[in-house]
Amino acid sequence: MRTYRNLAVGGGAAAAALFALGLAVPANAQGPGASVQPAGTRVNVSTTARRCDALAGVPSNVLLFPAVAGQASRCSATAGDIITEAIQRRLRTQGAGVFPYSRSLPAVQRAVNEGLKAEDVAGPWDEAGKGQRIAEMVGASEYITILVDDYKWDPQTRTVNFTISLLRNDACDGAPLGTVSEKGVGQAPETLLVSCQEASAVSSAAEVVAEQVVNALLPVPKVAAEDLKNQRRRR
Repeated sequence: MRTYRNLAVGGGAAAAALFALGLAVPANAQGPGASVQPAGTRVNVSTTARRCDALAGVPSNVLLFPAVAGQASRCSATAGDIITEAIQRRLRTQGAGVFPYSRSLPAVQRAVNEGLKAEDVAGPWDEAGKGQRIAEMVGASEYITILVDDYKWDPQTRTVNFTISLLRNDACDGAPLGTVSEKGVGQAPETLLVSCQEASAVSSAAEVVAEQVVNALLPVPKVAAEDLKNQRRRR
């Protein structure tokens, strides 16, 4: 079993600063010299999840945990923030009601004040049912965990490689509702400041990979629309 380490620092403040500086931009506006090379997606979405989603629509109360990295991945907190925010934006574009995890959430603060240990509300979120307990505590219906593996940054070619995995679970019992993994490659423009190149490469790759993994994990509108069409035809 892989071991993951927490990446989040400051609730995404590092990524927000990068966006304010124009270093982390959508994939369709990366500027000259930037490139993304996405790979194939591996998807495992349960039949039960598909059936429930077709009836209920896109989930409206999803807790999103910050990205965590495998111990062998040299993924920085800044890169983790960029990836987390790209996933969050894509989930909202897809129509999901998502809110990011923070220790400042009232329910979490209250639990800590009442004696819950600090390590019980800190990542990694995929170990020993921790994510499920927190999601239930804050009143979410589902939760999504982001795992980052095989992270490699090559300053000579200004290229970054990594694999993102999303795990979607039910908040009541932790039952898996779907998983998806995607490999991505991003390259920063040669003209960019050296100190900003890694963040730029991560951003360009993250935007594309986020779209692919979220579309694969939550293909609800299309499924529901087809079911509705078939019902009308049978009438």
